Amino acid sequence: MGSAVVDRSKSMLGKAFNAEQVLDLAESLSTHGGEAQGRCAISRAYYGAFLLARDIAHINDKTSQAHAKTWRHYVDKGEKDLARDLWGLRDARNKADYNTDVNLSGEDCRKALQACRRVHAALKRIAGRERYRTLSLTSSHLTPSPAPPSSDAVPPAPNPA
Repeated sequence: MGSAVVDRSKSMLGKAFNAEQVLDLAESLSTHGGEAQGRCAISRAYYGAFLLARDIAHINDKTSQAHAKTWRHYVDKGEKDLARDLWGLRDARNKADYNTDVNLSGEDCRKALQACRRVHAALKRIAGRERYRTLSLTSSHLTPSPAPPSSDAVPPAPNPA
């Protein structure tokens, strides 16, 4: 764990609550070493990733179906690694929260936190790309990229040079 302090008081999405603070809590819980703290860290790691993923995807569903909708959004967008990590975190969270018949190790917690960091990094990349797209469409000095051709458009003939 690094000693760098990151100000996460403001959400990159302009939300009242910054879901990245949940990752900070998960990291903090993981340093205490007990199984209860590790289970809580895994649970918080998932929710820190899920909340941010849901918000970036602009999914307003607050029911239990929001988890699958969020995962499906990233699968459909071709973000398969992100979707795999997010679903793996959900599985780890379910195990940590509901399965008291098995012990969870520090390694389980470490893997969940690593997956959460990967999800956060991918989401920041996606959010930056979306912000750029929005800027390019709304700024007066930037012009939008041309729309891709429709699937029935005929490609131009090659130029015989």
